[in-house]
Amino acid sequence: MNKNLIIVLCLFLYAALTVSWDCEGEGNVSSNVAPVARLANIPPNGYLLDSPIDSLSWVGDDPDGFVTGFKYRWSYTITTGGVTDTLQKSWFTILNVTYGRAPKTLVLMIDTAVQNSERVLPNIYKYFANLRLGDPDHPELDLPLDQQRGLYRGDTITVLGVRVYASNPDSILNQATGRRELKRYPVHTNPNKGVFVFDSQDSLNFHDFQIEAIDNVGAVGPVASVTFYTNRQPPPVTILDPATRPRDVDTFYVRNKFTDTFLGIKFIYHAVDPNSRTREYQWVVDKDLWTDGKDHWSQWSERDSAFITASDFPDPYSPDHTFYVRAKNEFGSIDTLGYYLTPRDTVSGVIHYDTTWANTVFHTLYPEFARPGYQKRTLVLNNSYQFTDDNDSVYASLLTLNNFYHDVMRDAGMTGKYDLWTTRTQGFPSYSQLSKYSSVIIFADVVSKDNGTWADISPPIPDSLNPKLFGRKYDQLIKYTRIGGKLIFSGRNYALALNVQVENFFPNLLHCYPRRDETGTLMSVKILGAIGLSVPSTGTLYPIVNVNPNKLAPGWNGTIPSISIVRPLGFGERIFQDSVRYSDTTDYKRRGLDIGVRYSGITYSTVYLGFPLYYMKQPDAVEAIKVALKDIGE
Repeated sequence: MNKNLIIVLCLFLYAALTVSWDCEGEGNVSSNVAPVARLANIPPNGYLLDSPIDSLSWVGDDPDGFVTGFKYRWSYTITTGGVTDTLQKSWFTILNVTYGRAPKTLVLMIDTAVQNSERVLPNIYKYFANLRLGDPDHPELDLPLDQQRGLYRGDTITVLGVRVYASNPDSILNQATGRRELKRYPVHTNPNKGVFVFDSQDSLNFHDFQIEAIDNVGAVGPVASVTFYTNRQPPPVTILDPATRPRDVDTFYVRNKFTDTFLGIKFIYHAVDPNSRTREYQWVVDKDLWTDGKDHWSQWSERDSAFITASDFPDPYSPDHTFYVRAKNEFGSIDTLGYYLTPRDTVSGVIHYDTTWANTVFHTLYPEFARPGYQKRTLVLNNSYQFTDDNDSVYASLLTLNNFYHDVMRDAGMTGKYDLWTTRTQGFPSYSQLSKYSSVIIFADVVSKDNGTWADISPPIPDSLNPKLFGRKYDQLIKYTRIGGKLIFSGRNYALALNVQVENFFPNLLHCYPRRDETGTLMSVKILGAIGLSVPSTGTLYPIVNVNPNKLAPGWNGTIPSISIVRPLGFGERIFQDSVRYSDTTDYKRRGLDIGVRYSGITYSTVYLGFPLYYMKQPDAVEAIKVALKDIGE
């Protein structure tokens, strides 16, 4: 080939690869032309809007390609301590393509956490633009079914490694409650329009709305913007629910974390704001007592209640606290910050401004047995009827009973690890007193010979000295167990309505229920002792316990009467059955009836022996207490 021809061809090829001619033929180097975004139907620059809720529209053009989406944001002002700052919202990225068919087409957004979204937007656009919706012959060309459902129910899905969600789904997951709720007030129903709520908590609020178009190669066009102002929107008024507001006399057990039985201290509140479609809440405990320099307000949430643990306190063991809650409307106005002010008329008629606060004082008790370094200790609580010493041993006095339990606890190896308490003389233990003990043994072994109760019926005695386990005393035992305390019960006539409220006491504390016959009468049996059983869940073997005949009343015919027959409930497990003579069971014609039940839960345990230890032979009583204490982890 001619040498000159080769040189000409090479020069021509070089020119073709490096030079391109534009439509005007001016010979410029090839480059992408940036897209253009244009705002439409917008207020004039500097305009004062009548409402902070405004609708803005836009379009996008790209002379050498197509627009795949838009990025937008806006500014707002906030004033703190007399200083005004202008802040910017994060960039929101919206795809210029929808998913689904009318009447329910989804407007697609890219997660705001994605930085430089223009780099990934073209590929995401192409992915959705090329889907074949609802093609029964090629379902693989549509979104996977789980992702379709996810978009419509308000989930974020992952497409090509990018998190994508719909602006207008059917529902949305409430992060505070964990429940799905109807999606209200979507920002977008098509990619070229948005209904925005502009923050308006300052006296006069400046906003600069900015939008950019993104083309098919990821190029970002120049900013199109509009500026305008909004007036301050009055904040909501937050009100604590008076029905659940703690009384000054109330004390709450508290732990530093939630458990299956400690669900936290509950506060309920609501906000009044006739101008706002939505309200969000934020709460804190002892806001002025934190010294770590951190912000301890909760996250904003539409949930109108809070559940508090000791981890929400500056000092988890402090008994006195203040709970604060504030509300925010959709315009960003908050009712409890110093610069959000509510007008108030004074007596003189002059209007001044004051801060509105919603708060309440409450009192807590962090159990000593739940604190680090605690050494286990047991309270032995004598909850029996008061008899004086006489010649009939069945009517044992409180002192006789206390001496018996001292001996039992000593022989069980508990010397120096327990305290003995008598309800009839010292009153029922308070929350604070119970919280000092990791376990409590309650015995009501001796009852009135007239009506089988633990307490005097006439004349009445003060409630604090009354061994009946009703009302506040029952509530204290429930709260003690739910916070992690453990109970062992010994005694007679627990199923007597004069002693406990059977319908609550047995299922909620003892995890069993007294059996009734076909007429509804409570079933009981006379026993010579109790036959211990093996616990199925642990293999723990309870002992055989025999009656001490020297302590029985002559009319009892060598047995202990009025022992309730029970059936376990839920995770309750039988531990004792009756030991009887056939001649003493003419009502039931059989033996092996359940009288004792134990329960071992994640946070607390109880043992209901089903009989009074005082009337048993002391070595047997010692063995029963040793096994019961070991069974509850003491």
